[in-house]
Amino acid sequence: MTPKGNLLNGVYERTSVLFPFDVEEYDSVEEFLLHMLDADFLKDEARLSEFVSTGGRLEFFLGIFCENNGGIEFDTDLMRRLAAKGVSLSLDIYGST
Repeated sequence: MTPKGNLLNGVYERTSVLFPFDVEEYDSVEEFLLHMLDADFLKDEARLSEFVSTGGRLEFFLGIFCENNGGIEFDTDLMRRLAAKGVSLSLDIYGST
């Protein structure tokens, strides 16, 4: 399907879709993720379940750039909500040297 929901012709062995998001308007990474869990594209639980059960993979891939030591805590409620929707969380942390 296209981003607008129109069917595409053909059968593809693998498809990747990337949606960049600007997280600067949020106070924390956790706040951003909680907001995204309520986004329209993650509301259709039946479709998400079918997608994951047939080999699909959903992932929030976050690139984090930092100059100093820091940390991010993901509480159990957030992790539970990600897992319930079948969404993985990947972090790439880039530090300056």
